[in-house]
Amino acid sequence: MERGVKVGFLTGLHGLADGGVGPYGERLWSTLGAHAFGPGLGVAEVPHDLHFGRGPRGRPLESFLDLLHVPAQVPPPNLRVRYACTMHDVQHLHHPEHFDAEVLAFREAAYPALLDRAAHVVVSFPHVRDDLLHHFGLPPEKVTVVPLPWGHFRLPEPPPAERARFADRHRRLGDFFLYPAQTWPHKNHLRLIDAFERFAAETGSPAGLVCTGRRNGHMAAIEARLANSPVRARVRFLGIVPEAELAWLYRRCLAVVIPTLYEAGSIPLGEAMSLGVPVACSAVTSLPDTIRNPAATFDPRDPDAIAAQLCRLAQDPAHREAIATHGSRRFEELTREPTAQRLEAAWRTALHAMAG
Repeated sequence: MERGVKVGFLTGLHGLADGGVGPYGERLWSTLGAHAFGPGLGVAEVPHDLHFGRGPRGRPLESFLDLLHVPAQVPPPNLRVRYACTMHDVQHLHHPEHFDAEVLAFREAAYPALLDRAAHVVVSFPHVRDDLLHHFGLPPEKVTVVPLPWGHFRLPEPPPAERARFADRHRRLGDFFLYPAQTWPHKNHLRLIDAFERFAAETGSPAGLVCTGRRNGHMAAIEARLANSPVRARVRFLGIVPEAELAWLYRRCLAVVIPTLYEAGSIPLGEAMSLGVPVACSAVTSLPDTIRNPAATFDPRDPDAIAAQLCRLAQDPAHREAIATHGSRRFEELTREPTAQRLEAAWRTALHAMAG
């Protein structure tokens, strides 16, 4: 590029976007902070606020930015500056049953136009890129796979005073499996409860099941399923917990289990692996390539398969240790992926196409 250009990165989406979109944006921005950008490219943070669309001193974004990266799949309305976006998932193409009619209609109507207007599209995994090329007809050069910022998935160890407080708060837990996830249908809590009932009946284990994360509209169906369950007293939904408490729960659990039916990229999987915690997950979408351990995956549509993994995790310490050790090694491999370099290359591709 012959002249200096400036790329803005939109931050502050934590409370404005669902699921892991906010944490993803924060962690990606942190990764960029340690990256030395090549010549001719300046990068600036653009905080999202009520006056979005204008920068310092009320200047329109397009007056001082060449490109804005929006780390979410739906950019803010009335955006006049050219943008690149991160498309996290197109789950509705594979599981339309997980969406109400209004959300499904919005995705079907809005996504093609949003993708067409974007100067470039970033995805975290090849399976999402394949969907965009196949279902939306995007040219291959417009879509770049940028790995998740795995190095920023490590949760800090809580100090001793906080650990003591958490131990007192959860003193009645005993042994437990942990599943951090919002209660969306695709997170598959209902089949996990089926599997947990079978695990309890087969093993006689007193272990519990702890679920964290926002409780949304699907929670009513989960509560109805638990109402007459023989394990209802052993299944706890804690809602959203602070990161320090979540880190304590990770380290205290027997194992993490992630039975999701669809995932663009699992933050809990990365967090568990980073802490050296045994974790088993669904053999769907990005998860098998993330963990790269067939012994730690299962068919999430089969409660018997989930239950078998729970039984082995509870009864076989060597299995837990092997999964934890493999997960730690695999996580260190993931942290070496060139996330910032790939994102810079995607921006340069977009800027070159815009100039041409």
